[in-house]
Amino acid sequence: MNNQTVNVVLFSGGRGSSVLTKQLLHHSSVNLSLIINGYDDGLSTGEVRRFLGDCLGPSDFRKNASRVAIEKRSCEQGLIELLDLRLPVTVNDELVAAILGLLTAKPVENATVFFDSFSRLHDSLRNESKNLLVERMQAFCDELENQQEGFDFSDCSIGNLVFAGSFLVSQRNFNQGVDDYDRLLGLEAGLILNVTKGENAFLVATNENGEYLESEADIVDAGKRNHIKDIFLLDAPIQKESLEALPVNQLNKLLKQREADIHLNEQAQDAISRADLIIYAPGTQHSSLFPSYLTPGLGHDIAKNTQALKLLVTNIEEDAEIPDFNAVEIINKAVYYLREKNARSYPVSSLLTHYLVNLPDTKTRDDEKNYIPLGNMEQIEDPRLIRIGNYEDQETGNHDPEKVLSPFVNEILAKKAALSVAVLLTENSSVNKTVQTVLEMARSKLQFPYDVTIYYQGVEIDYFQEVDLPFKTSHVENKGNELMLRAVLENSHDYVCLMECSGMYHGYDVISLISNLNQPNVDAVWGSRRLSASDMKASYKFRYRHRVSLGAVSYIGSYMLSLSYLSLYGRYVSDTLSGLRVVKSHFLRKNQSNFERDNFNQYLLSDLLDSKGRVFEVPVDFLPMSPNKVRRTSILQGLNAFWVIMTQRMKSLL
Repeated sequence: MNNQTVNVVLFSGGRGSSVLTKQLLHHSSVNLSLIINGYDDGLSTGEVRRFLGDCLGPSDFRKNASRVAIEKRSCEQGLIELLDLRLPVTVNDELVAAILGLLTAKPVENATVFFDSFSRLHDSLRNESKNLLVERMQAFCDELENQQEGFDFSDCSIGNLVFAGSFLVSQRNFNQGVDDYDRLLGLEAGLILNVTKGENAFLVATNENGEYLESEADIVDAGKRNHIKDIFLLDAPIQKESLEALPVNQLNKLLKQREADIHLNEQAQDAISRADLIIYAPGTQHSSLFPSYLTPGLGHDIAKNTQALKLLVTNIEEDAEIPDFNAVEIINKAVYYLREKNARSYPVSSLLTHYLVNLPDTKTRDDEKNYIPLGNMEQIEDPRLIRIGNYEDQETGNHDPEKVLSPFVNEILAKKAALSVAVLLTENSSVNKTVQTVLEMARSKLQFPYDVTIYYQGVEIDYFQEVDLPFKTSHVENKGNELMLRAVLENSHDYVCLMECSGMYHGYDVISLISNLNQPNVDAVWGSRRLSASDMKASYKFRYRHRVSLGAVSYIGSYMLSLSYLSLYGRYVSDTLSGLRVVKSHFLRKNQSNFERDNFNQYLLSDLLDSKGRVFEVPVDFLPMSPNKVRRTSILQGLNAFWVIMTQRMKSLL
């Protein structure tokens, strides 16, 4: 891939992601693919589906095509306006005949105001555009003549009629119909993609009261404030009246039996496999987004792409089908459907690498808005995935695309070639935390030719064998840290990175440390939390917020450890207790017997400094976690650390 190009996949609905789409279309380095589903069945879209019988809903495809064409200026503005025009609610047969006649190049006369406006738009088009419309609208008119039930043109958009013609000239192949309609607007094939192969399916749902919602239109009905329990994609509509007598468990069983046999679109699959950035956009979750995630195989292919950043942007305001939802519930539901209703066990961090959750500014917050609350963020196991901030564009209710997208696009553009080194993960008791650490490393790249192997204990993670990682992984049986280190050293690596995988350190900082190995005669690169002053301040505030005096003792004690090295070895080490460091293998061999001791760092640092080793300190990001969740250094262990430093120094002098 050209390193100046960022391949972006955006899961979208009709309007919820419009500001993100616009930003991405205007970014010169972005190659965008919009992935949409066609389960809309409201208003004229529902009438098109009824009329054709085997066609998905065109509405969201039509809306996105118009939006993209406007931004890319890919066709005449008049053509977009004509396609977005809607017939009157009280349309009569004479007006319909006049409109269809004009679109199929037949001479007509009609004196209505609507027809005059429509005629002026049509007359402004180039002959090429008129001819393309004729072919599609003639196909629609031919179908109309063969249909005894006719077509309800009330409030129907012209674009939906033209899309129906595209579907028909494409031999009733929905995805080819999408491409045909896009070409009409001057858009390249593959920019707007249906998530499935085009199989006809019907979206229904059950709510928390056990009631059946028989259509997509019912799900998004603002007047009902539906609390959706689950969604289903059926092979054919089922009328609500026929299910009213069924108890909830039998209803769910029947809906599951009637699920449509749908498959992931190969073009969408290809776009996902090549993506550098995958964005789950905000919008109507239960109608526009969750049904797309439910596509069999989609989560699998997203999880297989280990290089991509995967960004879920939660809604700013409450929508009709997520009343009383919070951001955590949206995240959990997205994971539920990406895992095909938990029928699959993809690690969360393989599906989502970042959650962008809006937190309104208390000074500018509009209290009349129904902002989506955060929810219980403690339910998010790995805090490295969460980004909380004011992402609203002033008070518009829309996301600020610069805030949302630029950090991630710029990060991808800044990636470098890969460098490898042996990495030993300790404290990796959680599968999700281990996977997140590995994926953070996978997305960071270095220039220098090292091989990397990641060693970990705990549960063996099959996911690592199923995906294409830029390094090897090796599971070590649970035999203790010292035996784990021995297994690493037996493979004769030049350097070993020791990383505490508790969730407090980031995988990308491993790459940051390794990048310093290109300098000559490096013995160790030490990750320092103290060089990230704000992180350390937050850590002390988090851990000692109710015990100020104890926090002061800990704060002073950590500096005393640093001063001990300065006084005894003539070298100041700012963070002697760091859980992230890269060290030459032979220093670890010498100190292997001390590896399981609480103050292993002090044995290692004493050896390094006594040997006049060249040690670089590099700032690392740090996320404080409760002492109830991770092991932290106690005051007694701190005092013991002083003793280790002094005794090791005395031994070296004797």
